[in-house]
Amino acid sequence: YKILPPEVDTSEAAEFIWSQVPPLHRMPVNSAIGVPATGSDVQRDENGLIHVCGYALPGYKSGPITSVEVSADEGHTWQEAHLYVGMDNKIDKSSLKWAWCLWETRVRMGRGTRARVLSRATDRGGNRQENARTEWNLRGVGYHGYGEASDLNIL
Repeated sequence: YKILPPEVDTSEAAEFIWSQVPPLHRMPVNSAIGVPATGSDVQRDENGLIHVCGYALPGYKSGPITSVEVSADEGHTWQEAHLYVGMDNKIDKSSLKWAWCLWETRVRMGRGTRARVLSRATDRGGNRQENARTEWNLRGVGYHGYGEASDLNIL
């Protein structure tokens, strides 16, 4: 994996600089929201909750993931998500040092448009995803800003 400079915005441009960029040896802890998708209509349940789920991966060799938190209020408060370990949720977590982790929760949201949900992960090494809005690069390598689903239309 290599982090390409911001001015490299096409695969063709990457070919000319690829050999000059050092490899990334350590990946940061990360999470992503899979549901709801950015720009989607989201139905609340009878309690005003929406379903949010995604995945997380630990940083370098600091796994496994120990927690994922989700915020529906721009990061002012966080709610812990349920982590899934293996297909039957019965795998010894210590064997998942390098593994991705699935997670889900329900968060309360009022009706409205342009709503946003955030996620952040923490691994066994104490590495927590921070909203240090990492600059995006052509391949997205090394990005570790909060997971995000934005422009949601909450029904």
